[in-house]
Amino acid sequence: MSRIRIVHRTGYRYGTLGAKASFNEVRMTPLSSHEQLVMSNKVDISPTAWQHAHTDYWGTQVLSFEVHEQHEQLMITASSDVDVHRPVVEHVPQLTWQDLADPVLADRWCEFLQPTEYTTLGDVAQRLPEMREVYDHPADYVRVVSAMVRERIDRVWGAGRPRQQAREAWQEGAGSVQDVVHLVIGALRHVGIPARYVAGYVLPSLDPPLGVSQPANLHAWLQFWDGEWVGLDPLNACPPGEEHIEVGYGRDYADVMPLFGIFTGGQTSETFVEVELTKVS
Repeated sequence: MSRIRIVHRTGYRYGTLGAKASFNEVRMTPLSSHEQLVMSNKVDISPTAWQHAHTDYWGTQVLSFEVHEQHEQLMITASSDVDVHRPVVEHVPQLTWQDLADPVLADRWCEFLQPTEYTTLGDVAQRLPEMREVYDHPADYVRVVSAMVRERIDRVWGAGRPRQQAREAWQEGAGSVQDVVHLVIGALRHVGIPARYVAGYVLPSLDPPLGVSQPANLHAWLQFWDGEWVGLDPLNACPPGEEHIEVGYGRDYADVMPLFGIFTGGQTSETFVEVELTKVS
């Protein structure tokens, strides 16, 4: 078991005119599950805001808030300590393509089978049905497609937002970790494999020194249905382990954006993000 401390700072700078009011949602509280337990969590907002906490449709913790005063900057700092117990075990494929064709399964996971704007594939989709025919088990197809995308895309470090459509990253051969995940999810859904997006964090190194804070980036990976949800980090070519911390699930990035909001009174805004991770024990 690992205990990891996360400090995630983000917000907006509104330029010289500032904002008269802003209305926002943050998804920066890690999940508690059988694989990880949130020991402490605090979200500080400046300026002081009216707040309302709830759980969204996908099971992610959301803090909605409003600021009704002139402000040039909005700052959110989320601090969490999380115990992670996610031992990595080799996955043995369970379902066949015939199993996935079951109408009951398709109905159950229909929301994770439909394409979205972010997971739009473009020309690469043409080769996927032929690739599917090579493998008896969908899980084997997942592994090969993930490797294909990882080899194609050069990661743009520090990019915290995906392209509007995954096909743009494929065409250019470059993108963020979110683009990589969207491409793989799109390739899975295209052939009938339910897949969902996971937003979170990952330690920059597998064996970091205890108590030393490390700068990190927002991270993402996916889960696909193989009789149960099976995690895969396509960028790092591994299943999520004790260095991964889950924040939420959704169809794509839009369902688990760390910060989303609107404002009045100003003309421009600039987002800033800073993440520090510390392995405590």
